[in-house]
Amino acid sequence: MDLQPIRYSESATADRPLLASRHGLDAPLTITLDSSLFTEGTHYMPPGMGRPTT
Repeated sequence: MDLQPIRYSESATADRPLLASRHGLDAPLTITLDSSLFTEGTHYMPPGMGRPTT
């Protein structure tokens, strides 16, 4: 039996008609969110049917 690894990648391009310009898209700033400060049901919904897991 010859097993071959499979590599899969997917990408999507977001349509951003609300932006007036590309300023900030070429070199975006990164931030870190402290998830312990978020409240379930107020700031996010837990994963479930029809909702993603991330």
